[in-house]
Amino acid sequence: MLRNRGAHSADLVKDKYIVVLKDNTARLDRVRSAATQLAQKYGGAALNSYDKAVHGFVLNADQAAANRLAADPGVASVEQVRKFHVADTEANPPSWGLDRIDQPYWPLDGNYTFPTTASNVTAYIIDTGLEYAHQEFGGRAVPGFDVFASSGQDCNGHGTHVAGTVGGARAGVAKGVRLVSVRVLDCQGNADTAQVLQGLDFILTDPARPRPAVANMSIESSDVDPVLDAAVTNVVNAGVTVVAAAGNDNEPTCDHSPARAPAAITVGAVDRGDVRAGFSNFGTCTDLFAPGVGITSADFRNDAGFVVMSGTSMAAPHATGAAALLLAQQPSLTPAQVQQTLVSMTNKSKRILDINGSNPPRTPPPAGNWHTQSPPDVGTTSRPTVVSNGPREDMFVTSSAPGHPLLHSTRNGGDWSAWENLGGSTLGNPVAIAASGDRLDVFVTGADSAVWHTWQDSAGWHPWEFIGGRTKADLVVVSPEPGRIDLYAIGADTALWWRGFNGYGWSDWQSFGGRTQGHNFSATVDPANGGERVFVQGADGAVYHDYVDQEFFYPFQGIGGQVRSDVTAITTSDGKIDVFAPGADTTVWHRRWNGTVWLPWEPLGGATIGGGFDAVGWDAGLVDLFVVGTDDRVWTRHWNGSTWSPWTQLNGSRALTVPRSAGLLTYQVTVAFTILNGPVYTAQWH
Repeated sequence: MLRNRGAHSADLVKDKYIVVLKDNTARLDRVRSAATQLAQKYGGAALNSYDKAVHGFVLNADQAAANRLAADPGVASVEQVRKFHVADTEANPPSWGLDRIDQPYWPLDGNYTFPTTASNVTAYIIDTGLEYAHQEFGGRAVPGFDVFASSGQDCNGHGTHVAGTVGGARAGVAKGVRLVSVRVLDCQGNADTAQVLQGLDFILTDPARPRPAVANMSIESSDVDPVLDAAVTNVVNAGVTVVAAAGNDNEPTCDHSPARAPAAITVGAVDRGDVRAGFSNFGTCTDLFAPGVGITSADFRNDAGFVVMSGTSMAAPHATGAAALLLAQQPSLTPAQVQQTLVSMTNKSKRILDINGSNPPRTPPPAGNWHTQSPPDVGTTSRPTVVSNGPREDMFVTSSAPGHPLLHSTRNGGDWSAWENLGGSTLGNPVAIAASGDRLDVFVTGADSAVWHTWQDSAGWHPWEFIGGRTKADLVVVSPEPGRIDLYAIGADTALWWRGFNGYGWSDWQSFGGRTQGHNFSATVDPANGGERVFVQGADGAVYHDYVDQEFFYPFQGIGGQVRSDVTAITTSDGKIDVFAPGADTTVWHRRWNGTVWLPWEPLGGATIGGGFDAVGWDAGLVDLFVVGTDDRVWTRHWNGSTWSPWTQLNGSRALTVPRSAGLLTYQVTVAFTILNGPVYTAQWH
């Protein structure tokens, strides 16, 4: 079958095709023989042959001959050769990448701490070549392959910069890794499918590859190339961990090769505020994000110099270096295990690379490990909301004072600060999120029933911003990737509405439709699919959910149950989704999405609820559930990954509001609620 995707026809190479044979065991001599015979039979000339990354050859022929050859019973596919290019853009902020990837949260500490130099690992740089003599490489950079029959010397600068981030002595993640030049791009940073395949074939035949190996592909195509995707998969299956740049088109990564290859670790770019770079591709085929704006690394024009570049090309080598660090310590890891480990080590809410992110799991909270400490007493008309960003916590409540302004308290490992009046005139319960860097965003329903927004960054608190809409219930905010905020509201028409912020501006309001009841609903990220799931109580009393990604809103789907009011959903660090709802019998019911199917509803029994509840997901699938019982006291139950603990009363005082909880960097959990005749009460497990 001849496949020719014409969406980007300018990137297709005229009269040049990759022919893949059905016989995927043929040695090179048999492939060459088959190539010669097929070219003679159908017209054209057979060029390069391959027997490692793919089993096939390059055909130089017109489209008619390619169509005839594609119908031959021994041919699996024929793909027109397409062009590839480097994946970088220009910018000139200061360098900060290494400082960012050794800690999960801001502020940066000015240090880069790494566990090993990875001197026992080989890193293949599939790029424009290397400047071998650069002081960053210290003799560790060597020629490997050059599709242009040269020495693999860099004549563009892209490859040297990438290699410097992978393994430079000062700018590198893995400072002792062996760097091998695999030059497939020309001096302008361009290549075609056939040239990239030759580079991948070399890696699979390199006699100097007995040690653990990684490969960096900071290249992209404007379209999909199934042959290249298959070749990447074959390289991974041979034991080489492949890292690919997501691409710089501000488009879904799944639309571009080799980034879309599931076997590759695909990396998008963030800026130094933890916001997805405006050029970076995104979506379900992006495994994680890494620094990619204003990255300082080796300059090919000066053997002692450095230069600043930006792009997903600069983000990917951070992950390649991190993969080398893992393999240096655990050489037996498979590429799939490296991929899984790097993803699991990211900052869970932002998916940003963290080389030191593998912390020990939290154990169930024994009695007596809840510690209480509350901010100064204050009159409030709302339940508090708590948000964490590393060791810092922020709490917001609506004041009972005239006008009902928003109040804010914060702490960073110590006591809560005095309440700060942020102004505004609010109804209902505020919501907040830390979606990027040191920025904090807060949303409220105003006295006019519209949504209002304020945020804090390095410049302080900003004036209230009118977001619009008319809402009849609490708001929900989710951040599925760095810098992005998705805001959900139940409109006056009882339908679900959405408005999104991409780090630079707001979209228009869009309706999902549906008819909901209840005042609270829930949304959470869906890591298995790269989007979000929103859960509501339908007009018939059952639970419904809607899957949302950056491109589509899907129809509501029911997951059954008969619930009395609010629905709460969370995502755990192992990628599962837990849904909690009060049943018609007033007890808590639970249903779990295990990444593939919905498990049956299960009753959690124990304490019955009156006022509502909240839950927080934690490391290795741990969950803490907080409810207000019919006795108006707060009760908690913990899931340790296999069993639920008994219900435990958290505080003997009467709770006036539903608890809200948040997880902390140091594997602590904080829960906050307002008690009768008292202040906002907070309890922290540690």
